[in-house]
Amino acid sequence: MNLDVKNRIIKAFIELVASVPAVVSIAGTRIYKSGDASHKAEYPSVTVDVPSCFPFDARQGWYRATVNLVSNVHAMDDKPLDVRDQLQGLLVGIVQNGRIELDLNATATARTDATALTVVEAEMVDLFEEDEGNVRSAGVSVYVTARPSTGKNKG
Repeated sequence: MNLDVKNRIIKAFIELVASVPAVVSIAGTRIYKSGDASHKAEYPSVTVDVPSCFPFDARQGWYRATVNLVSNVHAMDDKPLDVRDQLQGLLVGIVQNGRIELDLNATATARTDATALTVVEAEMVDLFEEDEGNVRSAGVSVYVTARPSTGKNKG
C-alpha cells in the first residue's frame, strides 16, 4: 500500500502543479514524476519526487510523506538561473497559498475511487538547490499527511 499511496501523492501534486498557468507558461507540459524515463529530458521542467512515505497510524491508514517539488533547467540555457529560480518561487507559492490541502483534495486524482486521496496537512519544510552535470535544480520539500480515501471517513 505504501507504494500506492506514494504514487497517488505524486499524481495529485503533478496535477496541481500543471493547473497553475504561470508554471505551464514556463515549463509547458514538462511536469513529471522524478526519474520518469518514458520521455526525453527537456528543460525547463518540474519534477515531483517522494523520497519517503511511511505509515504513522496504521490503524487509521494515515501516511506521512516527504514530497520534493523541483524546478530543473539546463545550465547552458539558463546561466543566471533566473528561470530556475522563478519556477522555484512559483512552487513555493503553490505550497504556501494557505489552501494546498483543499487544492490537492480537489484534484481528479484525489476524487477518483481508484486513486482516492485525502490530504489533511501539507507543510513546507525546506528549500534546496542541486547541481547534477548540466542540470541545475532548485526545489521545495513538503511534509504531507494523507490517506488513501476520498475523505468520507476522516479517521
